[in-house]
Amino acid sequence: EGYQEGVSAGTFAANLSTALASGMLFLSQQQLSTLVSLYPYSQYSLPYPYFAISTPVTDFNVRCPNMRLARMIASVAQNPNVFVFQFAYPPRDNGFWIFENIDLGVYHGAEIPFVFGTGGVVLPWNSAESQLSNLVMKTWTNFFATRTMPASWSPVPTTATLSTNITTGQFVLASGVPQIQYLLNLNSPQCSAFWDTLPFISPFP
Repeated sequence: EGYQEGVSAGTFAANLSTALASGMLFLSQQQLSTLVSLYPYSQYSLPYPYFAISTPVTDFNVRCPNMRLARMIASVAQNPNVFVFQFAYPPRDNGFWIFENIDLGVYHGAEIPFVFGTGGVVLPWNSAESQLSNLVMKTWTNFFATRTMPASWSPVPTTATLSTNITTGQFVLASGVPQIQYLLNLNSPQCSAFWDTLPFISPFP
């Protein structure tokens, strides 16, 4: 049960603060305390702090800003063709880390080989992975050509505000079958509880 047994709350807070500072985000002690309470490290039963640290850092750097940006582009630019997607398949081949038996989950950039159909770095793709790549490529090329997505994939409303629920198309392998699942408001609850409240991060009109 690794990380929560061997790391104190203070050490976790210090590590999290260091990780965020590397992205040029410097929090007050009160903000850091609030953040640690929103990401309790006891929920990460891993022998290393990868997910405990990467989850809030991902919300700060990727998930929450992307959700805000999608709403802003749709509403401010009155663009009716804004769609949000998430690649949700954790590759069997995570590069050379595979030799260390480290599960990186769906890491940043994991979708790139599937967008371009380049295959794995170490492990060859199986049939399902090749089919998932074909689905991703077909979806994007169709969007570039027609500015449309599958009928079940709703665009971000042009009336969107910071709290508007939006549909996310999630590329997955479900029981070995590639598909797009449509999820409403695939937004970390920590976005609205913390990240979106920081004025220097969220200049939403």
